[in-house]
Amino acid sequence: MDIEKIFLLVILSIIFACHPTLEKAGGIELGYRVLDKKESSDQIIKILKTRLEKLDVVNFEIGKEDSLLSIKIPGHQNISRIKQQISGHGIIHICEGFPYEKSNSLLNQVAEKHPEVLPFLDFQPKNKNDLLAYIQPQNIKKIKNILESASNENWPEPFQFVIIKDYRNFGLLYGMKNHANAALEITNEYIILAKTKISEYSGGMELHIKLNEEYKNKWEQLTRKNFRKPLFFLYDFEPYSCPVVMEPITSGDFLISGLQQNREELAVIVNNLQTLPLKSQLQLVSEEVVQPKKDREDI
Repeated sequence: MDIEKIFLLVILSIIFACHPTLEKAGGIELGYRVLDKKESSDQIIKILKTRLEKLDVVNFEIGKEDSLLSIKIPGHQNISRIKQQISGHGIIHICEGFPYEKSNSLLNQVAEKHPEVLPFLDFQPKNKNDLLAYIQPQNIKKIKNILESASNENWPEPFQFVIIKDYRNFGLLYGMKNHANAALEITNEYIILAKTKISEYSGGMELHIKLNEEYKNKWEQLTRKNFRKPLFFLYDFEPYSCPVVMEPITSGDFLISGLQQNREELAVIVNNLQTLPLKSQLQLVSEEVVQPKKDREDI
């Protein structure tokens, strides 16, 4: 064996010895099943690699077998942050409200079939914002479950009830055109800028979005169409905010305020908006936080 080969073997052995593994360094091991597959396995893995790198995770291993993915990340213990970063779709849906008269009629139908909701809803008369009812914070989950079970009872196809929390944590109940009929679907392809900032007025967190030229024009048309009406912002199909359009927005540069997420959760959203969208659904099937070998030996 010549000197060059010996030298290469020595270098590789040093790298291998320094390379942390789950067994030595501890870390995170996750298993996912790909549902509703809309990208190839290689494309999904490429997206996940980019997302992990956004968290400055440089040492990880992603394996695949049929519809299953395994992800091993030595040296990390924050499993909640990693799961959020991996599973988010990286898509903002902007949905329009459903006409108040039709929404209110459907809500009355729910109340007739499920009279138990009546004590928990503070019905609102028709107003310019199309708000149907207020819900006390402690009753939001209960009302949401009833409305979701009632949603199978022959609603018009694009319709769904949506509950948005306000700054007091009260629930604001609206009728909305569902995400399948979203007016805009925003991904990193159409975003020039995505970042978080602290509101100058409320002190809460805001999401700052700047759209490219193509989507700037679509956004302007949408805000003109919905002047003095709410628009619903959904991420991962969950409603985050419903600002009322006070004037047409011509710049394609806007803030989403009234967000209930903390700084870390919003950082995950921003990171995922800066990568390719993940349109397939990932179902978590296993998770484990592995303690470092030294800690296991001490126990």
